[in-house]
This record gives sequence, structure tokens and C-alpha cells, in this order.
Amino acid sequence: MKKLIIFISVLLITTITSASDFREVSWGMSKLEVLSTEDLNPISFKGSYVIYETYVIGKKMMIIYEFLYNNLIKASYSFKNKDKSEYEKFHDILTEKYGSPVFDMDYNPLDYKYKWETSESRIFFRPGKDRTSRIDYESKEYEYLREKKKYSQESIDETEIADNF
Repeated sequence: MKKLIIFISVLLITTITSASDFREVSWGMSKLEVLSTEDLNPISFKGSYVIYETYVIGKKMMIIYEFLYNNLIKASYSFKNKDKSEYEKFHDILTEKYGSPVFDMDYNPLDYKYKWETSESRIFFRPGKDRTSRIDYESKEYEYLREKKKYSQESIDETEIADNF
């Protein structure tokens, strides 16, 4: 009995520590780690993005991985809607998995999104009605990299302005 309890404890700890944040990847992975984790061939591998095309729940989708400083910070599913019932299906799946969403009114009033949170991620569902919908997973831990890039970009812009005088 004691061995069974130890085995179950080790199994739970392993499961918890090896949990992925999106598909089979975790935040902070490098491009090479993500490429070696996915069983798909990328259709694009440029700059800060790695893009795949696949089917999820019978729906053709783009999978978009975004990196900053070679750390995975965001992953998305992007797909075309046929009608409202199609994106409602994905809303229901996300609600079943993450609980009730928070409707975010601070977004563009012409569009809307739903938001869920886990301990590691923010999940945004942007139903596009008669156009492309997106489900974005963003790292909480690596959010500082966006700020770092924003700050470094502002510094570059200020330097370029000063150089013109």
C-alpha cells in the first residue's frame, strides 16, 4: 500500500511539472524546442513566428507560435468561420475546459473577446463572426519580454529621431 501511494505521488508530481501550456509546448521554449515537439511541418518559419496548418476538431486551422528573444510567449489558433454556430462551438469547448469566461469590455467596441485565465496563461477568444476567429494563449510569466521589446523599440525610435537633428 505504501508503494502504491509513493507511485501515485510521483506520477502526480511528474504530471504537474510536465504539464504543457499549449498543445505539447510550454512557455519559454525556444523555436528549436517547439519545432522538435510538433509533429507537423511548419508552413512558415520567419522572424518571431513559426506557423503550422492542421485540423483541430475537424476544422482547418493555422497554429501560430510567437517568440521574443527566442522564448515562446504566445500561441494561437486561427480559423475561418462559416457561421455563428461554428464559433459558438469553440466558445463552449473553452468554457468547458476553463470555466466561465470574463467578457472584456476594454477591447475594440466593434469586436469583442472572451477571456479565461489559468495560473500560467491568459486565453483570449476573438470570435470573428463572418471572418477569421482567433484563440490566443499568452504567457503570464514571459509578459515582461513584451515590455522589454516595447521599451527597447522606444529607445531605438528616440535614437533615430535624435540622429536626424
